Amino acid sequence: MPTYLSNTNRLQSLQGNVLRGPFSGSPAPTPVITGSYFDGLGRQSYKGYNNPFTNPNWPSTAVTTGSLQANSGSLVPWITNGDVSANTQWLGYFKASTTETYTFILSNDDEAVLWVGNAATASVLTTGSALLLSNTSNAPSIYYSASISLASGSYYPMRLQYADGGGGVFFSSSFRTPTISATSDFTNYTFCNTSSLGF
Repeated sequence: MPTYLSNTNRLQSLQGNVLRGPFSGSPAPTPVITGSYFDGLGRQSYKGYNNPFTNPNWPSTAVTTGSLQANSGSLVPWITNGDVSANTQWLGYFKASTTETYTFILSNDDEAVLWVGNAATASVLTTGSALLLSNTSNAPSIYYSASISLASGSYYPMRLQYADGGGGVFFSSSFRTPTISATSDFTNYTFCNTSSLGF
């Protein structure tokens, strides 16, 4: 049976599970959306391993493996079992369909970091401003989760990073609310700028 770790606190597991304080950052106000937007998040994929727990700003210096792509529905990293030492980042907006608490859930091998709200668009990223930190080599048996209150119809900047340093490769992402059953299908909830496949 899967083990769920926290739905009210950010958790970090480096050499053990270290409990961090509750997320206190306020989500971004509804941004002004202009131009064309694609249903899904822009996906950037990179060769080489960069741990987002210690270096969340790795995309600024990473060498991309090719053109940007987009994920609609389930968020699927570029990494496969044949590719080790690689990273994936998703960028765009999460649109809340209801006003309530949203719980985001991650399970992965090796690391993943999720930002929701203004922190996702910061010029210098920090793990201290992240909503959720997930680091385990026991996936898919352990799930990390964190919750945030969102308003119906609002678009919140969203950034998700996943890294694999070798060995097993596993990644899953989902969300739930008191009225929405846990789902890994982000269709109609995520959007990105068609020109940048991001913000």
